[in-house]
Amino acid sequence: MAGAIEAHAALLLARRAEKNYLLREGSRYVDQVHNRVDERHHVGRE
Repeated sequence: MAGAIEAHAALLLARRAEKNYLLREGSRYVDQVHNRVDERHHVGRE
């Protein structure tokens, strides 16, 4: 039973790390998209 608890804990930690990675990278992607839109918007006004 102890092995199953350790395996479950390891799985939860891995999923937490994955979620944190996706959240960080997701916000970086959104920031890049917003920057590109802003660049295109300013180019169209010149």
